[in-house]
Amino acid sequence: AFDDQIANGAQFGITNNRDTACPITGVGSDGLPTYDFATCTDAALSANPPTGATGGADWWKSWYFSDGFHPTPYGHQLAFQLISR
Repeated sequence: AFDDQIANGAQFGITNNRDTACPITGVGSDGLPTYDFATCTDAALSANPPTGATGGADWWKSWYFSDGFHPTPYGHQLAFQLISR
């Protein structure tokens, strides 16, 4: 079901299922992107939409991933709906 949500994001109200809503702030010693909590709050995200983001200040609420691993609150909601069936 997760693969279906990623492959058919628009059907689930997902406007971006590839990029991370939180901005990358660096690169760790493992070569993976790093993120900073201060730049990943709802207020920070709403105040700093990335180029091309749609939806105004709430743009991030329809993206699937917060960072390289964690879903956004909406991503969590979709996962919960799968689990609660």
